[in-house]
Amino acid sequence: MIDSDTTYPYVLVSGSPYEMGVQHGEQCRDRVHQFLDMILSAVVKGKVTRADVLHRTKSFCPFFERLSPNMVEEIRGLANGSGLSFEEAMLLQIRGEIGNVHDGGCTTFVVSGDGTENGKLLIGQNSDMSPEQEEVGMILHLVPDKGPRILMWTFGGHLGYHGMNSAGVAHFANALGGGPVWRKGLPHYPIKRVMLEQTTVTEVLAILKDHPVCSSGNYVLTGGCKTIEDIELTPAGFERLGDNKEGFIVHSNHFLCGRFRTEETDAASIQDSFLRYERMRALIKDQFGGINAWAMQEILSDHANYPLSICRHLQDSDNVGKTVACLIAEPEAGNFHVSKGNPCENNFVTHVV
Repeated sequence: MIDSDTTYPYVLVSGSPYEMGVQHGEQCRDRVHQFLDMILSAVVKGKVTRADVLHRTKSFCPFFERLSPNMVEEIRGLANGSGLSFEEAMLLQIRGEIGNVHDGGCTTFVVSGDGTENGKLLIGQNSDMSPEQEEVGMILHLVPDKGPRILMWTFGGHLGYHGMNSAGVAHFANALGGGPVWRKGLPHYPIKRVMLEQTTVTEVLAILKDHPVCSSGNYVLTGGCKTIEDIELTPAGFERLGDNKEGFIVHSNHFLCGRFRTEETDAASIQDSFLRYERMRALIKDQFGGINAWAMQEILSDHANYPLSICRHLQDSDNVGKTVACLIAEPEAGNFHVSKGNPCENNFVTHVV
């Protein structure tokens, strides 16, 4: 593992699912344990004990097994490599969703080849959450025995998050406020990982249709230059949003689909979400046809409506957090540009899938 104070560490694993899990655990042991402690501190409250939380993870196992037996094997390898119990390694994949606890928000985009300078699609996001997440973040590069190579920004011990694969499939995501209530099902994180094991958007959509989730979120995804999708996924089902005739998509942390839109439960978060959504749409529209990765870096560094801006900085009175990562992917070229922290202050490092 290559680590730095100014960039996220790069971790390369390869082989069978179990072998990749072991390598991940061995290389990132400290980060894995730190991330586990962060999750437990968020969900162990009042009369809920650590033992209670770890016992609850067992109820999620059938959903994981049905989705991907290979992922369960990778979790076993992760546990053995990092010195955790299987239940602790499983909790790393469930996170706060075990108690319906969510952290932060994001502003996500995809611009088709019609909108870019070189005709190649761009997709990515700003990830806004508690600043402690920077301490456990990393770039995970998976080279499995079978299937496409995967490149993700994620956390120590966390097997599924934002990224792309060598087949040109990429996705980025947002938590959604309000909507259908939490119910038992899959967390979004293992689905995000299995999505990146697919080679077409059609395969991704089949997975989303077949596996109910426990909470609400949206996925902005692509499988090629002009193939862009925006999907809102809830415990009540999922919807594909529109025909994307504009040639670009923006999503933040509120529902756009009328089927799921209800009285929002977090008014402050939703106000912030609408501001970011409208601002990014305006910036992309203004530059549509000539956008490149560096133009998107500037858009993601925008401070209009500060402190409720696309590039979010920590405020004393703010419980939403800050931009801890800026992610821009070029799936057709295989490039993944990542900034640790606010993109207005930090350089990007380019990784190749």
